Amino acid sequence: LLLAPTFVSAIDQIEARNMAIHDLLESNTTALLVVDMQNDFCHESGVNRAVMKWPDVCSTAVQPIASLVESARQVDIPVIWINADYHPDNVNSAFDAKLRQRGEAGRPAVSEWGKAIIDELNPASSVFEERGTNEIVISKPSFDAFTDTPLKEELQRRNIETVVVTGVATSICVESTVRSALFEGFHVVVVKDGVGDLPERTVSSLDRVQLLFGHVTSALNIIGSWLPPAAEKLII
Repeated sequence: LLLAPTFVSAIDQIEARNMAIHDLLESNTTALLVVDMQNDFCHESGVNRAVMKWPDVCSTAVQPIASLVESARQVDIPVIWINADYHPDNVNSAFDAKLRQRGEAGRPAVSEWGKAIIDELNPASSVFEERGTNEIVISKPSFDAFTDTPLKEELQRRNIETVVVTGVATSICVESTVRSALFEGFHVVVVKDGVGDLPERTVSSLDRVQLLFGHVTSALNIIGSWLPPAAEKLII
């Protein structure tokens, strides 16, 4: 007697996972978070690359994020730009002490230029005027977008249940935000091609997210959930 296998095939697991993600992406209960896509973290003249000699961890994420932002705007999904502000006056004493280990020249997100969203993604002022409360910027004084910020209240005000998370660095501010989002009561979907870090750190972080904190999928899959096929082709 041959018994049917009790395991679920890898393909079935992927299909079930994609269906679960699709169910979480209803446009009226979803928000898109873009974390730390700022000059000091991304631009070649920014603190992380010019002073701390970090590699470029942003470039590969720019186009997927841009496509997601445009898609979200088309279906009136809130886009929330999460921007670090690590000025000594804004951070707590313990985090300040840690940042000081980098030296004053190595402290990111202090100058106005360093805190600004990179040109490739920076919304025009008219976007904020047209979209009102559906396109906002929230400054964060730590790695986590929820600590000492109004993010939770802004999401609750919009009846958001799921956050789609993009940005840098995957293993630092993105993962810190993802963990808090789950424990604050939000479903989490991380965009695997919309985040950036050292490759090995991204792989490790996304593995943790998938196992413990949320879901991981591509920008294409998310856009496919938000837009009809004809519009989707125009975005990608």
